[in-house]
Amino acid sequence: MAAITISGYLSGGSMFNYEIKPSSVETSIKNIGEDIQAIDGTNRRFHRNYKREFTFSFDKVRESVVTQLETIFTTPNEFIYKDIDGNSYLVYTAKDSFNKTLSAAGVSLQGVKVYDVKIGVNEV
Repeated sequence: MAAITISGYLSGGSMFNYEIKPSSVETSIKNIGEDIQAIDGTNRRFHRNYKREFTFSFDKVRESVVTQLETIFTTPNEFIYKDIDGNSYLVYTAKDSFNKTLSAAGVSLQGVKVYDVKIGVNEV
């Protein structure tokens, strides 16, 4: 997959601008609004907006890269995500969405660990 760009400010105030290459990016569009059912059974939707949710997956990355990803994606600030088509989105890291997995196959005989990482972000 081609590189994507994320940029913004870390919690300490220092700016970052990284090109990263996730293994995949999953995009979903969330309908913002409420569905209600009237007394007569009629269904209605009070639509407000659409917002995107993105999930970045990184397969078999070393601990040093996991540390960099944690630094970027655990910032409490909003940041800009620029996709491979050049579209920019103002996003923030979704609650409880930084997940790293270490499997038995992810540890070499020399003790080098590689992780699978998934990170979710939501459009502001």
